[in-house]
Amino acid sequence: MNSVDKQLMTVAEANKRLPLVRAIVADITKHAQQLNERQERFDDEKTRRGQDQPERDLELSREMERLEDLIDELNQINVELRDPIPGHVDFPAMLDGRRVNLCWVPGEDEVGHWHETDGSFADRRSLLETAS
Repeated sequence: MNSVDKQLMTVAEANKRLPLVRAIVADITKHAQQLNERQERFDDEKTRRGQDQPERDLELSREMERLEDLIDELNQINVELRDPIPGHVDFPAMLDGRRVNLCWVPGEDEVGHWHETDGSFADRRSLLETAS
């Protein structure tokens, strides 16, 4: 499902989903970090040995599938993962009559920011600001 097809939600609806989002994102960030570390370790071993290790590739493939499953869990509740390591997520919404993304990152108590649909975490603004 792409972001255009997703149902828009209110800030209250996004905040209501946060307990589940927090749990899934915690699993994603942990898993993504471990996957990156393992990939680096396998790449180092491959360089030292000068050969591929198919069993390692299979292991990484399984771990990547698990990460994709976790991302699918977010998608099923209408939340889009923007960056797996810090855990940035977006919630499709309407604000001041136009389509935007509400955004949240682990450590924040609630959804309190937004950015344009083509924006990024660096572009986010407080919900206390208008979207105009």
